[in-house]
Parts: sequence; C-alpha cells; structure tokens
Amino acid sequence: MQKKSIGSGPFLVLAGALCFSTSGLSQAIAPEGASPYTITALRLFGGGCALLLWCVWRRLLPRRGDWPFKYMLPAVLGLMGCTLFFFIGTARAGVVVGTVATIGSIPIMSALLGMLFLGERPARAWYPATGTAILGLTLLQRGGVGAIDPLALLPSLTAAFSYAIFMVSGKTLTRTHPPETVQMVL
Repeated sequence: MQKKSIGSGPFLVLAGALCFSTSGLSQAIAPEGASPYTITALRLFGGGCALLLWCVWRRLLPRRGDWPFKYMLPAVLGLMGCTLFFFIGTARAGVVVGTVATIGSIPIMSALLGMLFLGERPARAWYPATGTAILGLTLLQRGGVGAIDPLALLPSLTAAFSYAIFMVSGKTLTRTHPPETVQMVL
C-alpha cells in the first residue's frame, strides 16, 4: 500500500476543514470591539499568505495567461462577501446558529447557481441531502436554541449565497488553472 503524502487529498481536506472551522472561533475570541470587517481582512490576508507559501512550495504560482475578468470579479466579490457576511451573521445570530445556517445553505445555493449558470444537474444524493438540510435549518429557526429573529439569519444566508457565487465562478477558472493557484489569485 502506498503511503499518503502531506500534499494528498485526505490531508488537504482535513487541513481545509480545520481552517474553515476556525471562522466562528475567530469571531468568538476576537478582542472586544473587533469588527467583522477587521476579522475578515485579517483572515483573508492570513489565508492569502498561507496560499502563497503553499503555491511557492508546490510550484503552482500563476503564469501570465487567460485570467478572465468576467469570472474573477464575481469570484473575488463572492469570497469577500462570504467572509464578511459570515462574521456579521455570527455576530447577529450567534456563532453556532450563524455557522450552521451558512454551512447548511451553501450546498443548496451552490447547486442552484450551478444549474442556472453552468447547466449542471445535482447528483441524486443531493435531493435528499438538501431536504434534510432544509428540515434542519427550519428546525433550527423554529426552536431548540431559543427564538431566532429571521432577520438575524439574513447575513448568514447572504454569506452562503456569496460563497455559492465564488464556487460557481471559481469552478470555471479551475478548468484551466490549478485550484490552489485560483484560490491564491482570488
């Protein structure tokens, strides 16, 4: 059996999940008075530096070539919007509720935008998973964690929609460039 390297799929998925899971924690432990804008800027800067180091190490730096603005602009705005609205959402709805609402909505919105703009059809498993996610989000809103103002969830849902825009726009770019390079450039 071949030994997995640190640069292989399962390790990268785990590293990505660990990085993503620190988002709510960042909001919770940030110094008092730290705005969602400050946290967003620091996370994007830190992530960009980490990706730059990764791309240098893996020799994946971008080359001059076809970087179509029509896909880059929505991807950049989507990534920035996701991060910003995520932190606003966790500040308004709470870390747990804001995080669950955002993460639970991303696959739904990504698939819908993928159908609309890329002509993709979700896999069969997407439909029951989506039904379960909608049920879970409905139950989250209805109780168990206390009364939640639906307007407090709006930034979290906007974060999910922004991330879906990033995913659909970025997918087009990854057809011609390595995903790490696309993420670093954006």
